[in-house]
Amino acid sequence: MQGSANWFLLSALVAVGGWMLGLRLGRNGNPSVGRVGIAVGIILLGTWAWLVRNPSVAVQVIPVSILSMVEGIGAVPIFMLVIGIAWSKSQQTRQKYVVGWACVLGTVYFLHGGIWMLQTTPKESLASEVDRGQYVRQTQYYSCVPAACASALNILGIPTTEAEMGVLTDTRPGSGATMLRAMNGLRKRLATTSFTVELVAPDYNQLKLLPLPAIAPLQFEATMQHMVTLLEISSEHVKLADPTDGILYLNRNEFEEYYLRKVLVFRHKN
Repeated sequence: MQGSANWFLLSALVAVGGWMLGLRLGRNGNPSVGRVGIAVGIILLGTWAWLVRNPSVAVQVIPVSILSMVEGIGAVPIFMLVIGIAWSKSQQTRQKYVVGWACVLGTVYFLHGGIWMLQTTPKESLASEVDRGQYVRQTQYYSCVPAACASALNILGIPTTEAEMGVLTDTRPGSGATMLRAMNGLRKRLATTSFTVELVAPDYNQLKLLPLPAIAPLQFEATMQHMVTLLEISSEHVKLADPTDGILYLNRNEFEEYYLRKVLVFRHKN
């Protein structure tokens, strides 16, 4: 937890720094400085939102070790910069009231996206033995990410447990882990092997050409994604290892209904 807690503290300090910089820009004697600051802030917020929605691009410009930590809170310092400028420019009580509530919402958003950094991985609650059948079933309702990762690694001949990947992917009680934390954890696990992992965004036809196994999140529920291990892909169906239900076969239409076009694919290092 120490590493992630340090990231939480650093991110909080950067957010406060954004607020203070915004106050300074807003108080600048040249009115255009504040307007430019707000415009730049809005552009940066839009850019960040786009990168979060397109992680296969984001990992090309930001190291995944950093991105996996700040994916849920990276927008907060920029938002606080804009809010700081707006606070300095506010002249009426009503305006400051609105900006103050925006600051509160930014704080809540920061805590919601970053509270996992202050939690620990319940390693003792996750399976600590390598499954002889290769396919790892999740032992907790939130552990589909480490289970799917362990399944893929076992198929590749790299014995790995759910508990080991739970630690490497920073899996947390309740919230589990994310695609980016899965990628970061897999890179750590593969550091001494002949494999590496990449995040790609293929459509179905491109997906058929990727080396397997691969790992992908599926949107079975409106508010929750579920990580699975892809085993076989043809023009008509997909065979996958579901950490909850075991081996499943989905036809193409069913799969594409849940498919998010985000895949972790394993490749041999050059």
